[in-house]
Amino acid sequence: MYATERRQSDSSRQALENVSLGHGAARQAAPSATFLSSFAENADRRTGPTQRWHDFGQTAVIAKEETAMARREDAGSAAGAGGPADAGTADRGAAGGPDAGSAASGGADAGAGAAAGAVAAAGPGGAAGPGPAAGAGAAAGALNAWNAPGGPAPPAPAPPARVLRVEVRRDHRGHFPQIPGTGAGTHWVGVASATARAPVVQAVVDPALPAGDPALASLTWTGLDVTPDAANPLEAEVSRATAGKREVTATLGKSSARTTVWSVFAKVRATSGPNKTFNSDATAAFPGATVTFAADIFPQSILVGDRPRLDGANDTPPPGGVSPATGNPLAGGADHHWDFSRKSRVKMINPKGIPLANMTADPNQARFFANAPWGYPARWEEGNDDSSTGDETNDPYGGTMTSRDTPTDNFAHAGGADGDTFEDRTQFQEFVRLELAKTWWVVSHMFPWRIHERVRKVGGKWVDNGTSAAPDNAGW
Repeated sequence: MYATERRQSDSSRQALENVSLGHGAARQAAPSATFLSSFAENADRRTGPTQRWHDFGQTAVIAKEETAMARREDAGSAAGAGGPADAGTADRGAAGGPDAGSAASGGADAGAGAAAGAVAAAGPGGAAGPGPAAGAGAAAGALNAWNAPGGPAPPAPAPPARVLRVEVRRDHRGHFPQIPGTGAGTHWVGVASATARAPVVQAVVDPALPAGDPALASLTWTGLDVTPDAANPLEAEVSRATAGKREVTATLGKSSARTTVWSVFAKVRATSGPNKTFNSDATAAFPGATVTFAADIFPQSILVGDRPRLDGANDTPPPGGVSPATGNPLAGGADHHWDFSRKSRVKMINPKGIPLANMTADPNQARFFANAPWGYPARWEEGNDDSSTGDETNDPYGGTMTSRDTPTDNFAHAGGADGDTFEDRTQFQEFVRLELAKTWWVVSHMFPWRIHERVRKVGGKWVDNGTSAAPDNAGW
């Protein structure tokens, strides 16, 4: 009997150790309520300390251990005082296979059916609740390896995503390229337009995440005329409908980044004219016009402070071959990134069919006649009437951009006969262009103007016959 009580105490102590280590209940199912009631009476008779363990909420473990002890005790009693203390516990392993360990050792079961789950929680009314499935052995129970004494430290949590920078999306950099700045900021510059597609900016985050990642749900966009993409939190659209400086900020958690998107516009205005002129001497008549222009740059902030570096000489020549009016290369028409330029179109009204070679003795005018007629160039950025910068100021950082033109014809009195009429109908479009990342863009409206040089032969000379100049392209 002493051996029985000692084994009972050892088993009870092992049960308590299993509970303290977080091990599960034994492989067999939890005892029924009826059995627990019967077991309580036996517990009072066989051992007092066991009953106290009920107070710790470990009913299922104690009940299992007491059941096994009772059976072993009964088996030992039946064999007599000299009989074996433990006749085996095959019934104890019914849920997971026979016990493969030594019952006499009192140790944890080392077989595949050993208990490895957490203690089954007692349900209402004393019924045992469901417990986790048994594992590979008691030694591999619910004890977390990270918390075991001397075990490895748990891995550090991944750092939160952060915004590294904001930039214009690559497929929009053709019309809004990045321009190096005069300060620490980043700058993207394009033409103000109410109809062209608006640039899209994107937040670059670390680590890189797909648009649908939950970590991006708190990413916010702020700034003037910035519209976040509802389907992609990493992107936002920036308006270019009006000229302006738009600072765009993306914020994620404690991180944020900012960039500046510039929409540029130049307003061309006539400061004088166009006014017609007419002069004559003994050899020729000189109908013509004078006109001057200025251009106001918007936003004006693009010319001061931390801004895109657009001052200085241009990197590439402007588009086009040679001027039909002068025969000079159009590459000579620009000397800065900003440039005042001009287009022209020409046609002659010659009812009497006067040979043009007889209409002038000036070689430049002869070339002009020879190349006529011509139209406006198809390429929007080409200024086919701009082959020099002598009549322009193209540096807005040093003052207002200006342009001046004085188109004048040379009609020789030797051509035609009295009563003949002749007209040179020349029309223009004045504009401002800007070189961005080695590409030229028109950044203004086209300012139309014209000079229609009309003459009539009277008394052997060409006289004015209604020459007109106006700020339009009417009467073509």
